[in-house]
Amino acid sequence: MKTKQEHDGSHLTLEERKIIQAGIENGASKADISRTIGKDATTVAKEIRKHRQFKPRSTYGRPVLCAKMNSCRKKPCVEKCEFFEEPRCKRRDKSPGACNKCEKASKCKMDKYFYKAANADEGYRRDLVDFREGLNLTTKERDRIAEIIAPLLNQGQSVHQILSAHPEIGQCEKTIYTYI
Repeated sequence: MKTKQEHDGSHLTLEERKIIQAGIENGASKADISRTIGKDATTVAKEIRKHRQFKPRSTYGRPVLCAKMNSCRKKPCVEKCEFFEEPRCKRRDKSPGACNKCEKASKCKMDKYFYKAANADEGYRRDLVDFREGLNLTTKERDRIAEIIAPLLNQGQSVHQILSAHPEIGQCEKTIYTYI
């Protein structure tokens, strides 16, 4: 039985990113946010993970932060030991994935992540231009592929035949046609 597709396959807009930010600030889960904007929950999770901004914790007075600090036999904790365990935060590490408007943020001694819709949209637009610009090859790689393909094309072989016989090329058929 096929499941109904919940999303439209389009890119996230600035307005949808603002809704994601508001959802994080309200403590909503990724599933709740995804239902609100009509996208898949994994899309929301990837968006938050990719575009959240890291804010390191202050290491003044506590160079190492360990989850077992209170029960550990090795004191004082000044470097990571064999008992070291990274402390976990349900809000930061699970859902929603960022520390926006967390009640404990001012007292929290862990690294923090913040999601800002405007910065996320700006980063997305910058990446979109970069990914669509030019060939994704070095000149050395281009020349190596040309040395293999050019003589075989002159012999009348199709791109499909060449790629079937030469898996070392590593490009798909459409990409080779684009390069040609």
